[in-house]
Amino acid sequence: MKAPTQLRYHLIEPLRGLAAVWVFVFHFSFSEAFQHAFPFLHSLLKAGDRAVPMFFVISGYCLATAFGRAQKHGQSFGNFLYQRARRIYPTFWLSIAVIIAAHFGTELLKALVTGEWGAVNTSRFRHYNWFDWVKIASLTQIFDQRFGLFFGRFGSVNGAYWTLGIEFQFYLIVALGLLRPRWSLWLAAALTAVSLATFYHPVWKFHVMNTGSCIPFWSWFALGVAVHALLKNGLTPASLFRHREQWISGALVAGLGIAFLAVTAAGYEVERLVFAVGFAVALWAGKSLDLTEPAPRAAGGSLANYAYQGLCVLGAMSYSVYLLHNQASESWRSVLRLGGVQGSIIADLLCVGLTVLCCYPFYLYCEAPFLRSRRRPAIAEVPAEILSLPTGDEATAATRKAA
Repeated sequence: MKAPTQLRYHLIEPLRGLAAVWVFVFHFSFSEAFQHAFPFLHSLLKAGDRAVPMFFVISGYCLATAFGRAQKHGQSFGNFLYQRARRIYPTFWLSIAVIIAAHFGTELLKALVTGEWGAVNTSRFRHYNWFDWVKIASLTQIFDQRFGLFFGRFGSVNGAYWTLGIEFQFYLIVALGLLRPRWSLWLAAALTAVSLATFYHPVWKFHVMNTGSCIPFWSWFALGVAVHALLKNGLTPASLFRHREQWISGALVAGLGIAFLAVTAAGYEVERLVFAVGFAVALWAGKSLDLTEPAPRAAGGSLANYAYQGLCVLGAMSYSVYLLHNQASESWRSVLRLGGVQGSIIADLLCVGLTVLCCYPFYLYCEAPFLRSRRRPAIAEVPAEILSLPTGDEATAATRKAA
């Protein structure tokens, strides 16, 4: 009997980290000095809206894993949905408070330094009534067409929030699958067919997207579910490529990456669904490059080891970076401008670095406490208990003595 495929995917964490930073730099306004000095890099960073399909594909993979675990343990619809809501909402609510406080704190700081109290912006949130705040806090603001296009309906607070409204709809649909597990596959297939038809219809796409529905984006999510299904059922790179799996998988992942860079360098945009498909293929092929067990900490460390650990930390705090990056970068830019540091490459790098750094305390105190269980560290230490176990001749002698 064939051993079950190892579905824990350790590279998911670094990929989340890359996606979070890519979204951030997509929204970040780089100086003209940076754009002129690094034109290709700037165009690549400004393709960061493709990180949204990355997040949705990864979400599909992870939710498929959670769904299988929920089925195995007989988890109820309500409990499953509660666990997902607990992961998103408390941290999201705290981010709203932090964004509002950071906005007014920055405005007051500017007024104190410049003495221009009349220039303080107090109108940013004034057009929301109490019911609008309820909709924002519940993420149902995504459905309110009075606030423009779907991706701008949280704009005065944080434009990036729209994806959370889509994500929670994914959670709800997956939770519904627990009520009728036999129908879950048919439900997913039907939604995928409708999603593809909607995404490529010139009229339906705009109207359905503007309702705030997750349907146009479901196909991205379904790709992650498909990758999980392939690996779970044994259709892995190892089963297809045999002893050359790492070489072929590595070439496939590298080829997809080079193709994306070439298209971007030529000044073209990769269509989002095409990018999602390419990323899903890379995610599947990359499983053979994944760590079946976290790598032990190298003595003294190496550059690759430190880079991997850094990406894992970014991945762990990717939700916090996603929630705060717009306001945090805006506040840091204002602080640097007050200090006379602006319009330069150094100012850009400082602003990006400080933004990511200040998201870590938020992750530590406002996100990590609401995780069901803390994520395992990317680089595992060998437990002291294991190190203290007798080995070799010691174990043999102990066994004979006990006999």
